[in-house]
Amino acid sequence: MNKVNLLKDNISETFIKYLVPSVSATIMISFNYFVDTLCIGQKLGERGLAALNLSWPITTVLYSIGLMIGVGGGAMFSSYNVKNEKKQARSVYTSSLLIILVLSAVITYLGIRFLEPIVNVLGGGGDLKQGTTDYVKWVLIFTIAYMGECFYTTFIRNDNAPRLAMAGTLLAGTFNVVFDILFIFVFDWGMAGASLATSLAVTSTVLLGIASSFRKKSNMKISFAHLGIGKILTIMKVGMSTFLTEVDIGIVTFVFNIVLIRISGNFAASAVAIYGIVVNINTIVLAAVNGISNAMQPIVSANIGAGKLFRVKKFTDLAVKWAIGMSIIFVILIEWKAELLVKVFLEPNDIFLQQAAYALRLVGASYILGAINIVLVSYFQSIQAAKQAIFFSLIRTLILPIAVVIGCAFFLGIKGVWLTSVIVEATTIVILAFSYQYYHRMRLEQNLAQLNFYDIEEEVYTLEEIIEQLGADNLASYKEIMDYCSRRDELNEGIPMIIGLDDLTTRDNITYTMAKEDEKISFTLAMGSLIFADLFNQTREVDKSGKNTISLSMSALVEKFFHLKTNESSQTEIISFREAIPSRWKGDNNESEL
Repeated sequence: MNKVNLLKDNISETFIKYLVPSVSATIMISFNYFVDTLCIGQKLGERGLAALNLSWPITTVLYSIGLMIGVGGGAMFSSYNVKNEKKQARSVYTSSLLIILVLSAVITYLGIRFLEPIVNVLGGGGDLKQGTTDYVKWVLIFTIAYMGECFYTTFIRNDNAPRLAMAGTLLAGTFNVVFDILFIFVFDWGMAGASLATSLAVTSTVLLGIASSFRKKSNMKISFAHLGIGKILTIMKVGMSTFLTEVDIGIVTFVFNIVLIRISGNFAASAVAIYGIVVNINTIVLAAVNGISNAMQPIVSANIGAGKLFRVKKFTDLAVKWAIGMSIIFVILIEWKAELLVKVFLEPNDIFLQQAAYALRLVGASYILGAINIVLVSYFQSIQAAKQAIFFSLIRTLILPIAVVIGCAFFLGIKGVWLTSVIVEATTIVILAFSYQYYHRMRLEQNLAQLNFYDIEEEVYTLEEIIEQLGADNLASYKEIMDYCSRRDELNEGIPMIIGLDDLTTRDNITYTMAKEDEKISFTLAMGSLIFADLFNQTREVDKSGKNTISLSMSALVEKFFHLKTNESSQTEIISFREAIPSRWKGDNNESEL
């Protein structure tokens, strides 16, 4: 596969190149849990499913830590790579790897030492205790593998090798199927066999990740330069929203389990088993959507680092559309064939089948809203707006679910538990949609502040529309243009004075200033400067016939936005500030003096 240029390649084609392997990777990660659930349900029935669901919070914590370091470090790693700062990128990889090694050692030691109290806290009492203990034990022994799988798939993708990342998860999924069948059905090792199968499967992905770092083109190299506690804290801060999103699933699963046990009485095992099926379907659906947001992350991170806000918004909007489309497919399938999905996991009695199908349909109604929320949270994370991303993650995946499930269970019983997802996602999307629009416009306005010779007082959306129509999205290039104009030889080189740049860069360092009442002229100059910066970058580009495109672009620009005046003594097109004002903004008797 040819190397993808994240800053210049076609938006749709670039996104698809990252989308397919990313979605495949995340679905395959969730597939590990799906296979465990399927095999355990078919072999051990309701009690096996209940024990697995009680164990799930531990696995979630480990995955969450791996994703936090992988996504946090990966965003910084990608940003440095696009700037060609290889030493910094390698330092980020090394720092991230050290965090993984230290945390996995600590968790394994403490987890095995306090295994029995952990199982009791999870709710693994009575008939569910042994199965829960067997599963959790092997997960904790292989802590580094669970954390390392998420870490390496994320870093490999940010290392511009999305297909290799997909291969890693495919490898783990394949091994998991083989080991589950072997350990559960052939050797009859029960819950311990299911846990060991998954643990060995994710280990294969870690080994592939280590091997991939030895590729010649890879920047995943060990470098102890630029290491420091500050960088480690930044990695964790940037990835914190992902950690909260994932670990919150474990915490919420734990709370839901406890609530169901309390309100179900003698039917607690069945209620938890039903919730286990619901969580499993949730995991697959949300994994697919997370794959979309993961595909968007390195692309948005690279473009935000280059100041290309227009492309950032286009990629984000495209990700939202894909998330909506994919979630609609899942919702239709669940609403249509809920009973069939339940039978995939076990052979239920009529009461269990009816209750499980009812739960799936209620929860499934939230998937479309949830898909949009996931992508928008990923947007804030990708642009390294860590505080906003963490806040939204906490609201959506922890605070609201816990508050709503407790309240709804109190008033509506088990039905209230299943309605929780719809209420949470609907509340969150209102907050996120407003914040996304506001924050994008705020970033655009901050970027426009580089044009420091004017005060913009127009509505920002007007500027955004102009930028979108003309493609002048690289606002950072304006500084380069101004530096060029300040150094150029004015006697031997000419630039059309369509925006008055000569007046801004005279030998005497005289700059153009304007009164507050001339803000409309100010808007015109800002617009012209943006367009000029974009057109100047085209001077090295040629069309298919080999001709330079700058003259055609300049002519179209002047014709559309300015009144031309030709200097008879030369071929240079010039225009005064007064003439640069569009006629619709001029008054008959109150033209500004310049």
